[in-house]
Formats: sequence, C-alpha cells, structure tokens
Amino acid sequence: KLSSNEIFYQYGDDVSAFIQKSQDRLLKQNNIASGVRITENTAIDPAKTFIFTIDPDCTHLREDAISIVQKQEHYYVTLYVTDPSDIVFQHPKLLRCGYHNWFQKKRTVFPESYQSDHFSLDCAKRRPVLAYELVFDQAFNVLGLNLREDQIVVDKNYSYQSFNRFMNQHQNMNSQFELLQKLYEISYHYHKQNQ
Repeated sequence: KLSSNEIFYQYGDDVSAFIQKSQDRLLKQNNIASGVRITENTAIDPAKTFIFTIDPDCTHLREDAISIVQKQEHYYVTLYVTDPSDIVFQHPKLLRCGYHNWFQKKRTVFPESYQSDHFSLDCAKRRPVLAYELVFDQAFNVLGLNLREDQIVVDKNYSYQSFNRFMNQHQNMNSQFELLQKLYEISYHYHKQNQ
C-alpha cells in the first residue's frame, strides 16, 4: 500500500497509470490466476455499505478504509485508499504546495496539517478514493477484481482496541459481526497461503 505522498510523487495526476500498475502488482503478488476477470463496474454501492477504518489511537491520518458485503454466495471485500490527485486538484493551495515540495525533492510532499485536513478518511466526511474491490467465493478463491475511482463517506473510525472490543461484545449478535468475522477468515487464509 502506498501513502498519499508516495502516490503523488510517483503518479501526479495520472490516476489511470496508478490503477493499471496497482492492478498488475495485485495480480502478481497474490498469485491471482490470469483468468480472473477485471471489471470496471461494481456490484456494491458504497453509500449502502458499512465502511470503516482501523488505525492506532495516535494516528492523525487515516489513508485506507475497508468494507465487506455478502451477495448470494460471494463476498465483496473493498479496500479504499485516499486519492490524492483528485483532492489536490480541488484545492489550489495543495497543488502549489505539492508541486513546490515535489520539485524540491522533499521527503514529504504535504505538511501534516494538510494531510489530516484533506486526505484523512475521517468519519462522516466525503472523500475521493481509489477503490480495490475483490470478489471471493465461499472457499475464498478470488473470482473478480475491480479497480476504480470513487467517493465514500466512512461510517466508523476504529482504533485497534475499540475494534477488538466491538468484536468481543458483538459475537453472534448480528450479521455485521458475521461479515467482519469472515473478513478475519479471508485474511488468515491468505496469510497462511503466503507463508
């Protein structure tokens, strides 16, 4: 995963190049079969999906969020990453700052205050993102991959501790818990596979 600074450094406003490179890297790194379909349309509406972040308590910049939805026999897991190119071109001061620091070869393109104000995926704030949607079957095989630009509003910002509390308090109580448990299982499956 790249940070907003790294994305801006490497790709500037060329989001399509970033998406293509990410797609190739994702397929290669996860040994995803070449027969997996890559689509431009999603079956999931982010406005009707529970989207959340999990970060350390001390974080000021939440650059990625996640959601999981079940439709029939398939699980749709979507990772949302802040889209700096879209945000930068909406705010002239960010554009000036970004290019100035870029050409000065500074390590950080955007100051911390700009990052938290404009790039952080904070609860209830609409943000432009790059979305990576993976479709899994019941055995956790990847059936489809969709990479796109999107707009989301995060429903909940969790710390690691608050997310663990939520999971411990809601065991077997609702369908959202069951989906989040399935997310753990998918993560564990691929972690074991890549060891």
